[in-house]
Amino acid sequence: MGMREFSRLLTIAETFVPLREEERAWIEESTIPGDRVVPISIGFCKGDAIVVTGGPLRERKAMVKRFIRKKCLAILAVYIGEVRVTTEVRLALLPEREATR
Repeated sequence: MGMREFSRLLTIAETFVPLREEERAWIEESTIPGDRVVPISIGFCKGDAIVVTGGPLRERKAMVKRFIRKKCLAILAVYIGEVRVTTEVRLALLPEREATR
């Protein structure tokens, strides 16, 4: 089954929710084809802000609502249809000189 067929519907709380084209596009560009795992993003802290320099969160930093440094987890808030969903993805924060290579 291809990504388009897989991502047309998502089950949330036993309810099928159709994905909009932009939601499907984000899933396709943010995951590894054939595996559908979101790879780790890389970044660094600059003051109180997180700067993401690589990975799928690079252009989507606004989705990050919280970061758990000890576990290298970014908590994202995304909308699937009209439902707000929180999910976790990996985000490693490195020293600035290493994260900008």
